[in-house]
Amino acid sequence: MADTADNKTAKKYNVNKDDGFGFKNSGLQIKGLIFICIIGVSINLVCGYVAGKMVIPLYLDTIGTVLTAALVGYLPAIIVGLVTNLLKSLSDPASIYYGFINVLVAVVSALMARSG
Repeated sequence: MADTADNKTAKKYNVNKDDGFGFKNSGLQIKGLIFICIIGVSINLVCGYVAGKMVIPLYLDTIGTVLTAALVGYLPAIIVGLVTNLLKSLSDPASIYYGFINVLVAVVSALMARSG
């Protein structure tokens, strides 16, 4: 079977190469992952702000982390959780200590999403 131009391009740039985290390595997918991470951090920050202002005793600042874990996996969700807590620590220094909890939420959410 002869290689077409698309197959030669894919081989040349390693477009279909698996990177070990469960998704293919291509520029479009990396941009999509970055976009989903930005949306996840935004959801976390907005929901955390709303819950804080309304004095709701719920931790709504993990919704974006759980959503990211369910959509794309544990590594982007861990990044979302850590970035969320780093940004929240600018206004509330005690928030940085909850970064580990957000990482655990990301890992457990990804495992639960994977198992069905």
